[in-house]
Amino acid sequence: MIQLLQPSLMGSFTHILSTDPALDKDAEGFKEGYEQFLETGAQPPVKNGEMPTIFTLEPLKDAELDAATRGHLSKGGTAWAVETACYCLTKIENLKDAEGKDFALEFEMVNGFRKVCKEHRNMMGREVLAELGTIVIGKQNFS
Repeated sequence: MIQLLQPSLMGSFTHILSTDPALDKDAEGFKEGYEQFLETGAQPPVKNGEMPTIFTLEPLKDAELDAATRGHLSKGGTAWAVETACYCLTKIENLKDAEGKDFALEFEMVNGFRKVCKEHRNMMGREVLAELGTIVIGKQNFS
C-alpha cells in the first residue's frame, strides 16, 4: 500500500542573512541569539538604529517543482539550494536600490512556477541565494 505525503503546514517565514551588516556580531551572546533566531524566528541582536534586510520565504509546496529543484543537486548541494531559493523567495524588506528607493523584487514564470527574475538572481548572487535555499531546505526537512 502506498501512502500520500501530508501537505506541509509550514507557511511563510523570514530570514536575516548571517552576513547582514546590521547584525551586532560583537554583542554578548550573539551566536546563541542567532541560533535561536534560526530555530524560532526571534530577532537576533542588531546594531542600535540599524535594520537588517529581511527575506520572506515559503516552502516548496508543489511535488513537481520540488523534484525539479532537487534535480539541480550538485556535489555540495549548492546548486539545489540556489534553485530552491529562486522559487521560494517572495519578498525582501529593508533593502534599497542604487537610487536609494525600496527594492522591489521581480519575478518571471518558468514552467508555470513563479521564480525570481534572472536580473535579480544575478544581483543577489550565488552566496545569498545559497544561504536562503539552505534555510528553506532545512526547514522543509524538519516540518
